[in-house]
Amino acid sequence: MRPRLAALAVAFGLLPIAACGVEDPSVTAEQRGKPVVVTGVWPLAELAERIGGDRIVVINLTPVGESPHELELTGRQREEVLDADLALVVGRGFQEDVERAAAARDGETLVVFDALDLPTRPEGGHVWLDPTLMGSIATAVGEALSAIDPEAASDHARRAEEVVEEVVALDAQLRTGLESCERDLIVSQHDAFGWFAARYGFETAAFDDADPDDDPAPDPELVDEIEPLLEDGSVVTLFTETLQPGSWLEVIAEEQGLDTAVLNPYEGRTTSEDARDVGYESVMLYDLRVLQDHLDCTVE
Repeated sequence: MRPRLAALAVAFGLLPIAACGVEDPSVTAEQRGKPVVVTGVWPLAELAERIGGDRIVVINLTPVGESPHELELTGRQREEVLDADLALVVGRGFQEDVERAAAARDGETLVVFDALDLPTRPEGGHVWLDPTLMGSIATAVGEALSAIDPEAASDHARRAEEVVEEVVALDAQLRTGLESCERDLIVSQHDAFGWFAARYGFETAAFDDADPDDDPAPDPELVDEIEPLLEDGSVVTLFTETLQPGSWLEVIAEEQGLDTAVLNPYEGRTTSEDARDVGYESVMLYDLRVLQDHLDCTVE
């Protein structure tokens, strides 16, 4: 590793991270009596809300503006996980604290990786960034909601099918928009785009693991792997993210004479996105435009 990059990795490793939010979601009095679904990532919460409609209550354990990777459950949140009618978790350590709490439940739990029987590769739990997998998750969520709310099973199935139809159309739009790109390597802040890349024919490299810990520094070993790409012209843009602090990546980009741009892995919502009620499709189309601009894609 070049001395400058090594120094950056060490220096930024000493920075403190922002404290997690202290406001816990909970079921209000007027929502009592409805089935409760609990999760810790926004894509699953969005699916539950969309498919369950006003029949259910969804608790998202991760506060707006914070990364789901840094979530540590409070005592009340653990009780919410245990007491919910349905828990939705990604699995494979994406949110270890939530997964441990869900494993202690007696009630219905949907573990995405288990339900879809997905391979271990690509790395990371960001399976929703492949719209075809998002459709499969929607089907599984619809079935899980039907199990806890059988009176509305047909409605849950219908709305799940609507989601599937939408993401199939979205997938076609993404494939068309990304089929002719001069560059095929996405270098991101953490390894969140493996499933997306596998779907659309890209390679990925990242400065931090797929499930990063609370250390805001890049991983020195991964920096070593990426460094040659930064020097041979293979990479012209480093992609920061919406919920992870990216100042260190911007410093590396400036040091290397590279551009930066923001890609959204849609792990959660920023405060601005929440205020605008930003959803899955709009995020994916935003990422499409960013990649088209920075990977030199031909747009008809």
